[in-house]
Amino acid sequence: MGGPVIRLTTIGAKTGKERPVPVFGLRDGDRWVVIASNWGREAHPAWYHNLKANPEVKVTAGGQTGEYVAREATGDEREEYLNRIAQLNPGLETYQKRSGERSIPVVVLSPSEETAVDG
Repeated sequence: MGGPVIRLTTIGAKTGKERPVPVFGLRDGDRWVVIASNWGREAHPAWYHNLKANPEVKVTAGGQTGEYVAREATGDEREEYLNRIAQLNPGLETYQKRSGERSIPVVVLSPSEETAVDG
């Protein structure tokens, strides 16, 4: 893929249980950026629905785990991240075509207060 795969752990929207999933992660300073491409399917991945319901997530990368808060990037920020990700992951263009009318969400994961203080 050209970039790191991180473990994103969300809280299940219906179950309340932790749901870990490997995703491509773009490092941006102390933040991570992930895309909900779902391999270009017409529906968003389950983890995206989970973090929309519960934006507090965990990220494990390089053997370290931190707590983050998720928000969706929009406008110019979204386009900038999509361009950066496309440079690392040429498959993104195929995913966008395959997804039909679905706009692929770009999610920014910022350190929670606890992570920012402890990490």
